[in-house]
Amino acid sequence: MPSNRYKEVAPRVKALAEKYGLHYNTGRLGRQFGTVMKRIAKLSLPGPRRGKRRTAEDAEAARARVLDASTQPVDKPSMAA
Repeated sequence: MPSNRYKEVAPRVKALAEKYGLHYNTGRLGRQFGTVMKRIAKLSLPGPRRGKRRTAEDAEAARARVLDASTQPVDKPSMAA
């Protein structure tokens, strides 16, 4: 998009960002760039996991289900013609 159209579309883009809960950068280019780099660095580092953490019991139960399913007899099609 040509840079001379930024001012024209900025209000619509900002409204969309607010509607979907996204961050909308405004300000000088240097500050915007710094903010983006900081966010990228923050998101690229390991951090607290979201959601339920698997316990050793959960892992063992999942392993048992997989092993149990793999030991079930499989019906083979007959070769009689």
